[in-house]
Amino acid sequence: MMFIQPIVFLWFIYILFFVSILIAMLDYKTKGNMILVLSIVTAMIISRIFITTNIKLVDRVLYYPMFYYLGVVFYKFHKIFSKSSLCIVFVGFLATFILHYIYQENILLTIMVNLCGVSFFTFLFKMFISFEKSTALESIGKCTLYIYILHPVVLNFIQGGC
Repeated sequence: MMFIQPIVFLWFIYILFFVSILIAMLDYKTKGNMILVLSIVTAMIISRIFITTNIKLVDRVLYYPMFYYLGVVFYKFHKIFSKSSLCIVFVGFLATFILHYIYQENILLTIMVNLCGVSFFTFLFKMFISFEKSTALESIGKCTLYIYILHPVVLNFIQGGC
């Protein structure tokens, strides 16, 4: 049953595995045409608005490829982004975040908050850390993985003790 109900705090590994395979297949079949791949993953995210299953793995694999592929796009084009781009994306992120807070059930606003958030934090990292051979970004990733994996133990201890 682990594909229907993944282990609680390791769900992202299942999703990352299938999304990685899906993006690799799309990239191979479209011969690296980024516009076509972005169109396909956009169609997947839009279909996720209207189609929902009770299988979290399927729902998330339809939803997350857009954010995964945005990383590829930003990596390939990171040299063209400027500080004004960061400001525009930050305002978009803030606006959609506030709207999402007001209208919490709106899936389109959820998608917009996520897209703007991914864009904003990618721009932010780009300004402070070089993407190419970045030991700082690698260190952040290594350190935060332990926090993510161990946080359920800490939360259970805190909740049990209170």
